[in-house]
Amino acid sequence: GQLAEVNTMGQTTPASTAVATPAEGSAASKTQKTLDTLRQNPDQVRDPLEMAELLFLSGRAKEATPFYAKALENISPGDPATEADRAWVLFQLGNCLRETDTAKAQETYMKLVAEYPTSPWTELAKAHGRLLTWYQKNPSPQTTASPQL
Repeated sequence: GQLAEVNTMGQTTPASTAVATPAEGSAASKTQKTLDTLRQNPDQVRDPLEMAELLFLSGRAKEATPFYAKALENISPGDPATEADRAWVLFQLGNCLRETDTAKAQETYMKLVAEYPTSPWTELAKAHGRLLTWYQKNPSPQTTASPQL
């Protein structure tokens, strides 16, 4: 089947009319260049947590990682006023790292468990940590060589 986009009038238009890749000089291309620059300099972002959340919700967890890391630096441990935020940032940082650095992801989840044992995110962090351990011990069929028949 052909994909279709719904415009504001409720009519459908073929997805082929949408631009699939940003052309050089286009707004999307400029946005990506700006994002790349900011990722390398997260200090330039006024609200790194907001940037991280936007990227994560856009399906760009890998790109959100440095912003969650910067947000974590800005939240001091042991402050009751920011404890819920810090627990969330640790959880999300672990989620972002799962694809690229499983050891660092597990370390981040365990930090959450150790610092905030009563956080609502702690049980999920434990579960994600156990899953990562299981995946490391049982690689998926895609990551192992198939036997020759």
